[in-house]
Amino acid sequence: MAEFNGNTPYLRINSYNVESLWKSMEITKSVADVDVTAGSGSVYEEHAAGLKSAKAKLVIAYNDTQAATDLAGLYTALEVVNVTWGPEGNTSGKPCDNRSWLITDVSGPTQTVTKDAVVLEYSLVGTGTPTKDIHKGETF
Repeated sequence: MAEFNGNTPYLRINSYNVESLWKSMEITKSVADVDVTAGSGSVYEEHAAGLKSAKAKLVIAYNDTQAATDLAGLYTALEVVNVTWGPEGNTSGKPCDNRSWLITDVSGPTQTVTKDAVVLEYSLVGTGTPTKDIHKGETF
């Protein structure tokens, strides 16, 4: 039986290693619903799959000024970045997602009284066909 690779994800944004800053990464996939009923004589609507879409929420936290400097280029909304994500690391055979994402929203930097790390939350939307699609079971 396969085992999880602990809490050691593989996460690169434009080839920059952000694994130590990672808090969470969530990718959701959807497909457009297209009504293909084609006119009269039908009692029920008929549907087909349209264009596929992916969205992601990436949360990172940092507590040193070097990390803040390194990430400054990612703060700008409307920027396309490449993200390679392996929730179980990058060992051969482990799940992998690699695609370009459009940053549609950046929340933060935020800091709370109970935590010293500064948190950034990115909203992403997939752009183009992924190199690796985790929803298709693709691996490193």
